[in-house]
Amino acid sequence: MLGGGLFSGSFLNEGLPELDEWKALDDARLDALSTTLDQLLAPFGPGIARDEAETERLLIHPLLEALGWSILPQQKTSKRREDVPDGLLFADAAALAAKDSARSPHALVVQESKAWELPLDRGTPRAPASQALRYLRLAEANSRGAVR
Repeated sequence: MLGGGLFSGSFLNEGLPELDEWKALDDARLDALSTTLDQLLAPFGPGIARDEAETERLLIHPLLEALGWSILPQQKTSKRREDVPDGLLFADAAALAAKDSARSPHALVVQESKAWELPLDRGTPRAPASQALRYLRLAEANSRGAVR
């Protein structure tokens, strides 16, 4: 993911180790997460075609749950489909259960899934990166700035 990817080398090597959340992880927890990630990635690889639904079901949701997130999958809505993210993430199941039907103002993360090996930076208005930015703008507006 470093070759023009998701995180800069500077963040991974210098910024991440300084975060309190990173410092709080013990070796046993990191080893367990590493094992889980290895198991989840086993059915994936170069040249293996996985659509968005499969990628979400087999990899994304199990990994997010292993990291401790509670997921509210995409909900039917009267909004246009392209204005609805694939999921909202909450700190825990209690936070998810305690919220009313207008959950997006209470979510901590807006989650969008993509098919395995889909290029995320295509230069089109429908590019995954453009879609994610639209969801973030909508979440910030819908939550009156609570979700940023």
